[in-house]
Amino acid sequence: MIQISDPREGSSGLRSTHDIVSEGERIGYVNVSYVQADEVKAYRKYTKRKISVGQPYGVQVVIDATKGKVNAQTLGKEGLHALVAALKEKLNGLEEKDIFILELNSQGKKIVGRGSEF
Repeated sequence: MIQISDPREGSSGLRSTHDIVSEGERIGYVNVSYVQADEVKAYRKYTKRKISVGQPYGVQVVIDATKGKVNAQTLGKEGLHALVAALKEKLNGLEEKDIFILELNSQGKKIVGRGSEF
């Protein structure tokens, strides 16, 4: 079972960072940005979406394959789907198309996909 922690210390109102835990082991982290009051009008105009202040957007999920045994391939589609579901449950108002999943390995960050793909 995949769990998303509460925000780490030092997270501001603009951004927050959460840990991803699976079976008691930290497998990565999540960077979350929140819509600010001055951004709402622009987002509504250009994205044609109903968006509100404080809504999470631009969520980056980083699966840390350098420190653990888990990577995106070992999680598989079912594991990534469970990760997206856990994020949507933890972050109210989050849409799947706002989730970007990355894998951190020895060569750097590799794009795995968007939340809507899983």
